[in-house]
Amino acid sequence: TVESDGTLYVADSGNDRIQVFNSSGTYQQQFGSSGTGLGQYQYVAGLAVTSTGILYVGDQDRIQKATFDRAVATVTINSFSGNETTDTTPVVT
Repeated sequence: TVESDGTLYVADSGNDRIQVFNSSGTYQQQFGSSGTGLGQYQYVAGLAVTSTGILYVGDQDRIQKATFDRAVATVTINSFSGNETTDTTPVVT
């Protein structure tokens, strides 16, 4: 999935994470891990990004919303699997 500024989000389903590349294709960061908690995935099945840069990540059981604060290198995750919950975690660069 490509953001309007050219940022590319890649679902790395085998490793249960999202990788982020800039418009030139240079690796920037990654987030996510295996599991069922916030920011954790079980086989990423789909990605969608809005015009405002919000990334929606769908795995086998739910959809999570990732909102980035690039200034402090964090991603805020909201889960929509029944009860909405929120967590802010650092991204790996």
